[in-house]
Amino acid sequence: MRSYVERPVSSRGTRPAALLAATLALPVLAAQAQIPPTVPRSLTDALAPHPDVARVYPLAARFSPGEQAALQVEALSPTGAPLVGPLELTVFHLQDLVYRATSAPVTLRPDAPTTVEFKWVPPPTDFTGYLAVVSVGGYVIGSTGIDISSTPLGYPRYGYLSNFAPDQTPNVVGPTVQRLAQDYHLNMFQFYDWFWRHEKLIERQDGNILPFWLDLFGRTNTADVIHNLVGAVHSYNALAMAYVMNYAAREGYAQLWPIQPSWGMFAQPQAVAQFSLDFSSVKPGEMLFLFDPANPDWQNWMASEYIDAIKTFNFDGVHIDQLGQRNGVLRGDGSPIDLPSAFASFLEATDARLSASDPQRAACTFNIVDGTVDGWAVPQVAGTKACDFLYSEIWFKTNTYDDLRRYVEQLRTIGQHRPVVLAAYAQYGEQAGPLYEAEGTTALTGGAGIANNVPGFTGLGFIDSMDHPGDSISWTIELPEPSPQSLVFRYANASGHTVHGRVSVNGSPVRDIQLPSLADWSAWQTTPHVDAQLAAGTNKVTLAVAEETGGALFVDNLRLEQFDEHAVRLELAAIYASGATSIIIGDDQQGLANEYYPDRSKAIPPPLKRALRDSLSFISAYETLLFAPEVTTLGAGTNRLVAMSGQRLIDKGSNGIWVVPRRIGPYDILHLVNLVTLDDLWRNAKALPPVQTGIRLRYYVGDTMDGVYVATPDFNFGRATSLPYTSGQDQRGRYVEFTVPKLVYWDMVYLHRGG
Repeated sequence: MRSYVERPVSSRGTRPAALLAATLALPVLAAQAQIPPTVPRSLTDALAPHPDVARVYPLAARFSPGEQAALQVEALSPTGAPLVGPLELTVFHLQDLVYRATSAPVTLRPDAPTTVEFKWVPPPTDFTGYLAVVSVGGYVIGSTGIDISSTPLGYPRYGYLSNFAPDQTPNVVGPTVQRLAQDYHLNMFQFYDWFWRHEKLIERQDGNILPFWLDLFGRTNTADVIHNLVGAVHSYNALAMAYVMNYAAREGYAQLWPIQPSWGMFAQPQAVAQFSLDFSSVKPGEMLFLFDPANPDWQNWMASEYIDAIKTFNFDGVHIDQLGQRNGVLRGDGSPIDLPSAFASFLEATDARLSASDPQRAACTFNIVDGTVDGWAVPQVAGTKACDFLYSEIWFKTNTYDDLRRYVEQLRTIGQHRPVVLAAYAQYGEQAGPLYEAEGTTALTGGAGIANNVPGFTGLGFIDSMDHPGDSISWTIELPEPSPQSLVFRYANASGHTVHGRVSVNGSPVRDIQLPSLADWSAWQTTPHVDAQLAAGTNKVTLAVAEETGGALFVDNLRLEQFDEHAVRLELAAIYASGATSIIIGDDQQGLANEYYPDRSKAIPPPLKRALRDSLSFISAYETLLFAPEVTTLGAGTNRLVAMSGQRLIDKGSNGIWVVPRRIGPYDILHLVNLVTLDDLWRNAKALPPVQTGIRLRYYVGDTMDGVYVATPDFNFGRATSLPYTSGQDQRGRYVEFTVPKLVYWDMVYLHRGG
């Protein structure tokens, strides 16, 4: 079976030990040169800098070995006054300095960025990350990761695109993909729900592609937009993956195409009661009927559809989805279907067809739904060699940080160390974000007034008597910077009539919403989210009764639904430390709140966007230590590690520093994740963990050590710092002691063994 590890373009999975050694010991400016003391200090050590003094980014999501790497700097003056001087670029592989360059003198202004471009030809070693650091006037102003890889399939950093509407013109599409590829280092994109029908992906008339079609949920997808997005993705050396379903067909399939109902998946023998999903609530008559993935005729039909999509839109492969665990399902002849084995059969057949059609555009992955250790379909799907990387959606069987670690390690083991990507939806179904009480505002119009005579409200009361057009409530919201927001209102309505509400921001209508009648006035409910762009400074958000319906409203509060920054940063730390990556951001820098990717019910607040940029840059720079196939587990972290300074170290559980130990080549790696005072449920919103300082650690080793380093995305621009250490021996054996200066969310300590 073909997989990407066998392609000529990448000997990724079978690379010899010499390649690993070359990756971990690249040539440097001076033999084993560690970070010199002359490297500038961080701006965080200087006087209150602008939060974004410089935007430093590579011009592509990755560069191939031997290709010139280019990065760009858009810099403001860090001093608040014009500054004249050269910018200095230093490039590191792990702790070693490999390149230094200085620009011509430039003038940096405090009010408008100056742009400088650097070009560099990296060593030709494949699948290697670098950290590029930019400084001026004695201070670091920015950094970025640089990925040198022949294919994104070695270290996938997955994002998504889900908007293919006609308004996505080239001048919208280009900047959207550019930001995701350059700032967030995304090197693969899932094109979610781009197709027409599940069993007939592209709508044609007389053999010609129609310019528009409607998907299952009535969204307009545009052929030119899909073409433009694929082209934009390719322009940043990234891959475009076509989202597809493996075993579903829309209503009327047998009348439209030569697809036989006997290929289906049934609840009863003699092809009775084909399994289906009813979407008539979206549109009357809409259905999805399910098929046996192991049926050869169905496999051939769908593989032909995949190939057609790849050829038509220049996709690089397919992202294959499913609908979750089903037991007791039958073929048309009454024989049982072992769905996990049927998935493996489907994937292997698809892999063979795609590879025969075009081996360079034959990438595939498959969603292991509700992934957990020893979970349903895990050994069958992860065990087949058909998938280039393993993808799994996490629901409610994998709930703790250590559950994530154990599952990732199992996937990597069964999958012969192929990359792992998780879809883990932070705060799924949970309200998170700033809350503004209705009774706390005085901006009421019409008959609206404050009351507290119905139970179930939050705060001190609620607003009642909103029952005529023009009755309204307004909230004043102060924001430090402009950002998209998801507005959600909590209301009650037992009037027997739906109220039509109008949402406006700063006097401009944003959207009308329907607020249906509920069972009782105390049956508080939240509205669907309303996407709105809020400005920096003062904003006025208004909910008004739009027209006369005979209905009436109570309004309890407004929440700006957001991802919780602390929870997301800790979730990502756990996933990265475990050896996997996560799909979380896409479209116009929106985030995945749930399994339906166009949903924008939670916004990513600006500080979290900056944290995502930093973390994705960091994992690009240190990808070898994090994700290489040769990275292995060292078991329980507390077997070898002791906190001499009194902090509580944990292998699992809550309220401590969670330790995840790994090893690759000459490096032992200790991931430290700050769960002090926190629970270990990764989905939950979190408080900021108390910053840990002066963490004195004793690490028991069987070898001598000649270097201890720490790196983190949380501060110091991701730069590795050499830690002083001492060696000793006691009844447990040989050890080294060192002090980690600070732990905010996640530190990666790595120790070099040998002389």
